[in-house]
This record gives sequence, C-alpha cells and structure tokens, in this order.
Amino acid sequence: MSPTQVYLEQPYKSRIGNNDPGQRFPLPALSSNVSFASFLPLSGSPGLQVGAVTPYTEHFNFTIQREITKSTILTVGYVGTRGHHLFSDVEFNAGDPAKCFQIANLFAAAGQPGNGCGPFGEDTIYEINGQTFNGTRPYSVTSGRYLNQGILDFADSTWVATIANSDYNALEVTFNKSLGPVRFLAAYTWSKSLDNSSTFRDLI
Repeated sequence: MSPTQVYLEQPYKSRIGNNDPGQRFPLPALSSNVSFASFLPLSGSPGLQVGAVTPYTEHFNFTIQREITKSTILTVGYVGTRGHHLFSDVEFNAGDPAKCFQIANLFAAAGQPGNGCGPFGEDTIYEINGQTFNGTRPYSVTSGRYLNQGILDFADSTWVATIANSDYNALEVTFNKSLGPVRFLAAYTWSKSLDNSSTFRDLI
C-alpha cells in the first residue's frame, strides 16, 4: 500500500512529489549477494495483535404497529446495533516523544537547535556529543547491517487490534394506506451512526 497517490504503470512513483525509489520487485533471492538497502526501512507490514478477540455485534429491534382505520396502518420502530472488538489498524512502532525531546535538548545545548529531533524525524539517525540515536522508534534496528549508510531496518508499522466499537440507532416510521386497488406507502428513517474504525486506519 502506497502512502501517496501513485501511477498505475509506475506503482512506486509518487504523483504529488519527487519520491521515486524505483522498481523494487521481484525481490532478489535470499542466497544472492544483493544489497537489501533499497527495501529498507520495512514499514506497513501489519500483524495481528497478541490477545486479539473475536469481534461481535448485538442487534435490537422494537416495533409498534397500529391500525388507524381499516385501510391505514402506522408502524413505528426502533432499530439498534452495537459492534464490539472491531478490527482497527494501530501503530505499534511510533516514535518516542521523550527520546525526541532528549535529542532536541542535546542539540540545543550544543548550540545546534536546528539539527535537533522534530516532526517526521522518527527514522533519522542522530549523532551528538559522541552519542548515536538510531531514530526514536522502539523497534528501529535489528541487524544494523546498513546503519553505516544511514538506513534503519524498521519504520512505522502497525498491527491489527480488536479495540474498536460501533453504535447505530434508528427511528423508522412507516405509513401504509390503501384506496381501493391503489396502495400508498410512505417511510421515514432518522438514524445516527458512531464508530472509531470506519476506514480501518490508525485508531491511535
């Protein structure tokens, strides 16, 4: 999945920027002597959160129907649905704000505030006063094979967690009237739906 709009014939080239990492696939064989630096950092490789549970929904329906005349029927009903433990993408490798503040303070103390940590700097390798910070994410390096090229192993990554919920409530009114062989039907629905996982994107 691309984080930006792309061309169909060039699926890795951004249409709204100059980002063009080139054709990355097919992947080279693991046994071949090929640099994997162009594939790093790994990001957007979701997994299922440990402890996930089965999503479920509850449905409610209560209806009252009244015959006003022999040819007229009025129906009023309530419909409700509750969704629990729904799927949602959640970032588990977000940058650590405390570490970012630490890095920024070190640069500020050295008289280089412009080089400090800031927004979108989670995957930057910082070197200050003999200290090296491999980004601010909790999981940024495993092998460290390409650190000398300024490349980390992992960027933002998500897992699928069953922590989202949904709520739907509706008032449904139906008016049914017969005039000889002709039948008239009027219906009105007033509803409201709330949830925190409509687009299956990051919840937090």
